[in-house]
Amino acid sequence: MTERLYYEDAHMRTFTARVASCAPGKHGFDVVLDRTCFYPEGGGQAGDTGLLGGVRVTDTHERDGEVVHYCGSPLEIGAEVAGEIDWDARFERMQLHSGEHILSGLAHKHFGYENVGFHMGADFVTIDINGMLDDAQLAMLEREENEAVWQDLPVEVTYPSPEELKTIPYRSKKELTGQVRIVTIPGYDICACCGTIGPPPGATRPTRTLPCGKLHDGVRLEILCGRRAYEYVGRLIAENRKNSALLSAKPAETSAPVQRTLDELAAKRPNFHVIFADSVKQWIVAADSISIWMSTAVAEVYMAGKSCHILRPVPIEHEYDPVIYKDAHYVTSYPEFAAAMAQPNPPFPIARDVIEGYFDPSPAPAYKRMADLLEEVYKNPPRDEPMGPGFTPHFNLLKFCALAGVHMLYRHKWEPKRVFAFCPPLANFAQRIYGYVDKAYIPPEEIQRMEARIRPYVK
Repeated sequence: MTERLYYEDAHMRTFTARVASCAPGKHGFDVVLDRTCFYPEGGGQAGDTGLLGGVRVTDTHERDGEVVHYCGSPLEIGAEVAGEIDWDARFERMQLHSGEHILSGLAHKHFGYENVGFHMGADFVTIDINGMLDDAQLAMLEREENEAVWQDLPVEVTYPSPEELKTIPYRSKKELTGQVRIVTIPGYDICACCGTIGPPPGATRPTRTLPCGKLHDGVRLEILCGRRAYEYVGRLIAENRKNSALLSAKPAETSAPVQRTLDELAAKRPNFHVIFADSVKQWIVAADSISIWMSTAVAEVYMAGKSCHILRPVPIEHEYDPVIYKDAHYVTSYPEFAAAMAQPNPPFPIARDVIEGYFDPSPAPAYKRMADLLEEVYKNPPRDEPMGPGFTPHFNLLKFCALAGVHMLYRHKWEPKRVFAFCPPLANFAQRIYGYVDKAYIPPEEIQRMEARIRPYVK
C-alpha cells in the first residue's frame, strides 16, 4: 500500500519514490508508487498535479487503497523517480479547506447545523448546510471566521483509538470505520477529515463568504480564502472604480446614485422594476412573457409554454451564439420591442422542430429514455448542431423501475439515503437522481408566491 507522505508533512513539495506499477489507462498511464506526496481526490478536495520522473501528472485518484497518478507517459516499473507537486495549486486548496473547516465548525457551534456537502470548484468552494441562514447570521459567521484567521491558531491532527473517538465531539457526514483522522482548530472546529489542511488558519487570510442560495431545507454557501479571496476583492474594487467614475460618486458610495437612476427609470416607465431575487427558472414559470438577450434559458421558456422575444439590437459573433438561435426572429429596435409587447399571442422566435430537436424529443415516456439519453451524451463528443430527430431508445426494465421508484419516493418526500441506508452505494445513486428531480420541480405554492410578488408591478 502506498505510503502517504502528505499526511506526514502537508508542506512537502518534492520527494523520491519507486514505481510499483504502471499500466495504460483512460487518462494516459496509471502509475502507483511505493510512497507519494500527491494527494488523491477525496473529501471534496481535488487531486494534486505535478511532475513525476519528468512526466506530467494530470490528476491523482485513490483506487482499491492505492494512490493512482494519471501520467502522460509510462514510467519504468521498479525505477526510482523524483516527484514534484504543483505547490501553488496545493497550497490554494489547503487555504480553502482550512476556511471551510472554520466556517462549518462555526455553523455547527452556533446553530447546530451540519455540513452535508463540500466541493472545491474552479472559482469557489461550495458548502451545503442543512439549515437556513439569513444575512445577519451569515455576516456574523464570516466575522468570526476571520477572527479565527487573525489569531493564527495551530491545526492539530490526531489519530485517536476507537475508545478515544467515542469521547470526541467531532463532525462527520457519515458513519466511519477503521482509523479516523481528526483535524482540530481549537475553539472552532473538530472534524473527521482526509484532506490536506496543513497551514495554520492565518494562512487562509482573508476569507469571504458570498451570498447564499436555498438548497432543499438548507443553504449553499460559496466561500473564498487566501489568494482567491484577495484576487476576487481586487476585481470588485476595479469594477467599482469604473462604476464610481460613471456615476460620479465615491467608490464606497455608489448604491445611492444607482438607486436614483432606477427610481428615475421607474418614474418614466411605470412597468419597469428591478427585483434581485429567485432563480431564472422561477421567473420563467411565474411570468406571462419573457424578453431575453442570449441564453439557452430560451429553451426553458419554450418548455414552460411561455411567450418569448429575443432582444438583439446589435449582432453577435457566431461562435458565441447558441446553435438553437440560428434563423431565430430577433427584436432589434425599440419600436419592434413595443410592437412585440402589444402582440396578444406572439409566435415563438425559434422554430418548434429546431428547439425540440435540440432536446432530443421522443414519443417514449421520459422514464424510458432518460438513462439512454445520458448514455448517448456520455459516449459521443459534444455536438455543435441540433440533434434533429430523436433517437429510438432501448427499453430497460431495470432503468425504468429505478427512475420510476425515485419519482415515487420524491412524491412522498422519502429521501433515498434513509430508505436505502442498508445499501450505501444504492442510496448514493438514488439520492443523486432524487436531487435532480428536486431541482427541476417548482411546487404550485411557489408559483403562486412568485406571481403575487410580480402582480403589484404589472399595470
